[in-house]
Amino acid sequence: MKRQTIIVIAALALVVPGVLMAQGDLTLEGLSAQVEGLAAEVAGLFTTQDDLAQRLAAVETAIVPTPTATATTTATTTATHTATASPSPTAQLPDPSLTIQRRMNIRRGPGTQHGVLGTAEAGTEFNITGKNLNGDWWQIDYEGQAAWVYASYVTASYADDVQVVPTPTPIPTATSKPTSTPTPDVLKEYAYRASIGEIFVSDWGIAESMELIGDLFIEAGENPLLMLSDDWKTRVGIAMAALKVAYEDIQGLTPPENLKRFHDLTVDALSYCDAAIDQLAAGIDNFDIDSLEVGAGLLDLCSEKLDLAVNDPNW
Repeated sequence: MKRQTIIVIAALALVVPGVLMAQGDLTLEGLSAQVEGLAAEVAGLFTTQDDLAQRLAAVETAIVPTPTATATTTATTTATHTATASPSPTAQLPDPSLTIQRRMNIRRGPGTQHGVLGTAEAGTEFNITGKNLNGDWWQIDYEGQAAWVYASYVTASYADDVQVVPTPTPIPTATSKPTSTPTPDVLKEYAYRASIGEIFVSDWGIAESMELIGDLFIEAGENPLLMLSDDWKTRVGIAMAALKVAYEDIQGLTPPENLKRFHDLTVDALSYCDAAIDQLAAGIDNFDIDSLEVGAGLLDLCSEKLDLAVNDPNW
């Protein structure tokens, strides 16, 4: 409607001045006729204006941009597969093994009463295949056969679950075969040999005690402060006490005539061990190097003389 009013005013501004200028003298009648003519022209203008408005509306409609359909992107939910981590397999522990700490004997069974299969140097490694009931000897794979080493002289790895295995029976010391009716001399010899075997190869017998003393002093040579350790002193003291007991036990035996030389050699050898123990004990108590050196020398003599005794032909 506002647009129509503007058009009418513009038309009047154009038409009325022209009409007035065309008429020099105006009469009432003439003016009335002109007004009527003007009204007709105005009505025509309104008709023209209405037509023009319709055309403008049509043009506006034509030029109004057609709304562009906005593409609506529908989010497609992509199924994300979350990989479920498979449980890692339990780590496989290495096989039980051990490392030899110092040169030592490899034996047929757990104890010095068992024979020696060979020796191993420090740093040698073996697979562990079992242990004895007390847990103080390890069974190892030694050149394809079962053998045993003393646990205190090795370092074991991954051995917590090692199982106890059957242990072999020691091979008895060879003895003279009795006749169907043993004579008193044969029985005496048999009893003597059995007693010597017990003293030599039983737990804490001569063989084990001397081996332990030697190994403990090798340790102390590498680390002298060990001699101040109560644990080291206790282990040495037990081994030395066992040697003294063995010396006293052998002195109390009466050998058969054919083994008298063996007996005398053994008693003589152990007298050096007894003297060595006294010197070593003094050296340990006083931290006296001279006493320790004397004791070590006497212990070597004891070992040499024992070798002579056990190599006696009658034995």
